[in-house]
Amino acid sequence: VADGGAFWAIFVPAFWIVAALLWTMMLVHCLRYDPDRSFWAWILILFPPACLVYFLTRWLPSSEGALPAVLRRFGRRRELARLEIATQQIGNAYHFLQYGDALREVGQPAEALASYEQALARDPAELRAMWGAAQCQLELQNLEAAKALLERTLSIDRQYKFGDVSLAYARLLMQRQQHDEARRCLEDHAL
Repeated sequence: VADGGAFWAIFVPAFWIVAALLWTMMLVHCLRYDPDRSFWAWILILFPPACLVYFLTRWLPSSEGALPAVLRRFGRRRELARLEIATQQIGNAYHFLQYGDALREVGQPAEALASYEQALARDPAELRAMWGAAQCQLELQNLEAAKALLERTLSIDRQYKFGDVSLAYARLLMQRQQHDEARRCLEDHAL
């Protein structure tokens, strides 16, 4: 019985601390980001256990990027299936690009790369597919392939993605110990 009392003596205060933290986090999120903040803020203040409902219905869907890739993949299972079917049935560059973007977002760079390559096979000048494929190659540590894709993207549009491509290229050069070329790349982009 003494062991059970010690458990409850630790569990109950810990539960209330976690509950208070969750309530505070949900209230802060509501006040800062929720478009229906006036409604939800009153609900959270008047009925604190509603923070669980807010967490499940408002916070989780709005902060999908913060979730681990496994949970994002599980949550987007239907969307991934729909996009895959579109690539099989329609099969144009746009659909392969959409599917590749979704796969990359859920942490499947190898599968996303295959989809981007299909998009590039259908439209070799598709900048979004080149950029997506380059990001996948970087994630997969295929530096030579990433360099070729980044150079090709920059040769078409130096300002693509407002400099994200130039920055990725400079970082790649730094990773390969090509510091002078990286500096020139960044200086060229800044001008």
